[in-house]
Amino acid sequence: MPWIDIRADIDAINAGEGFHDRGTRQTWVNGRVYGMHGDGRTYPISGVGIINVSRGAYNALLIFRQYNGIDERAEFRISRERSIKAADRLEAIRIWRLREEAISDNNRDHRN
Repeated sequence: MPWIDIRADIDAINAGEGFHDRGTRQTWVNGRVYGMHGDGRTYPISGVGIINVSRGAYNALLIFRQYNGIDERAEFRISRERSIKAADRLEAIRIWRLREEAISDNNRDHRN
């Protein structure tokens, strides 16, 4: 979710905060679990504000981000991607709309 400060979580992990399990290469910090790729890159796995998605839905979200939202260009590009199934597209749309709603709510809160 957009309200999660992943950078703050990563900074906390780098500062040695949270609980790290060397066996699983996972760290628990701020109510979330992060994993680590072999090259040292960290990625969210689960917890407060983390939504697990399929690879296809993730790819669709990347396309929405590239085109600044859900529009004809993004939909056309998604339709050309064999790795993105109909269910992936629908999940990405649901998540993108949640994102837009959260951003809208955040902007409304800052105006008051």
